[in-house]
Amino acid sequence: MDKNTVDTTPQPSCVSDVYRELLEHLELPEVEQSFEKLVHDYLNACLHLDRLREAQRDPRAYAMTHYKLIQWFATREARFQEMQSEDIKNAESLQRELYPRGIPKGSICIDVRVSLKLLAGLHEGSFRTPAGDNDIDFLPSEKPGDSLFVQSGGEFAKMLDRAFASQDVVIEILDSHSGCAAARSRVQEKIRVSPADNGLRDDVLKKKRIARAMTEYCVVNHPGKYVIPIHTSFDPHSGFLFMGLEKNEVINDARVVQNGYTEPLLHELASEGKIISTQLLLDDPHIRALLSTYFFDMDLACRYAHDTLRLWTKLQGMSHDALPLIEKKLTAVFPELKSEGKSEERKERALILLTNTFIAFLHNYHDDDSKKPYPYGVHDESVIVITRSEKGPYAAARAFNDDPRSPKISEVIIFEEGIIRDNRTRGDMSEPEKNAVRALYGADGREHVGNPVLVFFFERIENGDEQPSPELVHKLRSADWSTLSATNDWMTMSKYQFFSSLDSIVAGIPEHIKKLINTLRERAIELYRPGQSATEGLLSGRLIPVWTLAGPNRETIALFPFMAKGYNPKNIPHFLNIS
Repeated sequence: MDKNTVDTTPQPSCVSDVYRELLEHLELPEVEQSFEKLVHDYLNACLHLDRLREAQRDPRAYAMTHYKLIQWFATREARFQEMQSEDIKNAESLQRELYPRGIPKGSICIDVRVSLKLLAGLHEGSFRTPAGDNDIDFLPSEKPGDSLFVQSGGEFAKMLDRAFASQDVVIEILDSHSGCAAARSRVQEKIRVSPADNGLRDDVLKKKRIARAMTEYCVVNHPGKYVIPIHTSFDPHSGFLFMGLEKNEVINDARVVQNGYTEPLLHELASEGKIISTQLLLDDPHIRALLSTYFFDMDLACRYAHDTLRLWTKLQGMSHDALPLIEKKLTAVFPELKSEGKSEERKERALILLTNTFIAFLHNYHDDDSKKPYPYGVHDESVIVITRSEKGPYAAARAFNDDPRSPKISEVIIFEEGIIRDNRTRGDMSEPEKNAVRALYGADGREHVGNPVLVFFFERIENGDEQPSPELVHKLRSADWSTLSATNDWMTMSKYQFFSSLDSIVAGIPEHIKKLINTLRERAIELYRPGQSATEGLLSGRLIPVWTLAGPNRETIALFPFMAKGYNPKNIPHFLNIS
């Protein structure tokens, strides 16, 4: 047998025999039996591949991988159910009532500590890219100067086009969060030293160029309609934010030009009334009293839908008294917002500030006004997710979120893998994960640091597509997909050969679903190409990709083990040129 061909001979023991007894020490979340089978089959494929690699992996590593997969499915499936609830529908209705120009969208970082939910209580319409710097949809322009343009037909352009089909104005939050590793490394590449403000000023300048590009796109493609870019700088260590860093007189302040937006200078600028700090808004006794009156114990990770509705119900209750107070402070920093023609933008900005102040207040203080630790201020990501958005925060399996279109996805995965391993070294992970590590490895847990990191990839059946019947979903979940990874043929098959192999496993898969599964395969081929940053990690099993077909709301339908231990020398030219 060719040494590069996977041996499909049945093995003497299945994956459950290797580590099943270890699972008895873990508090596994309950999932449907079909999910259990998906995980069991996927781990069997991983174990079989490790045997071919002659890898002597500790059984506890398989137990942890099983645990993480189950934990992932349980948290995401539960959130999917919450997103369909009446609580979320009612919360969205309140948002539409309060926002005069429509619910804002947002361009934010992949950092799990940064989300529209924590920033402004929102859960839809976010683009997540490293530092929120979208270099896929915003491209350098031929115009003089350092200008950008929105790529026509790109995802961001499509988002604007869809929004303008039903509204005249789109509010876009452009966030430049403090302490951003991606922004810091971008500046470090240019100036060869670490910037004092971690690249925050440079990132704000980039967001100003992005804002101009949005505005110009609307003028050309949607005359009479417009986008309102709102710049924020979220602090992931506290949950509060700053507004106004993009103002010309601020970004060109001699202190800012010399040192950037360092933390002391940000607070100095806010104290001088040149920018707004939502943390300083709490010093206003009237605002503080209002927030205290509407206080509740918020836990978005464990009561996402329920507490989202409570949040917006209370915001509606306080808005009549709170918004005028916020608008007065807002117009002191942005005098141009005083005009009657800016009244709706003024309210939009004020509502973002009020919402952030209230959420951060609830996360930083007890009901007796005493201080408590901010619960989302530490990197504790444990998995990587290649998707355009997530509905966090989650109680477990917190994730980096990466744009699947990124041309640097392999590099990004390695960057994030390093952070996850650092998190493990420090013991920074969710409580359920800490308990699992302690149960398997004891108090030290250092042996867990080297365990595989899971990387989830998705293709979704969209709402507008024909939906699979319950019978087909059952077949897809129950099928044995291990034959796909039994050899490396999935790398070299033509599309039509691959479609035929799908038919041999499950008959009657609609064409549009076959295409989605094939898209997953093509993305796997691209990721496994030789010489990329993540190639060695994937081939060695240090990274475990989880290729997922999902429904419109991210409910998992099937997992496809597009994995390999190496390349067949005979097929390398074909593999490299496959379309």
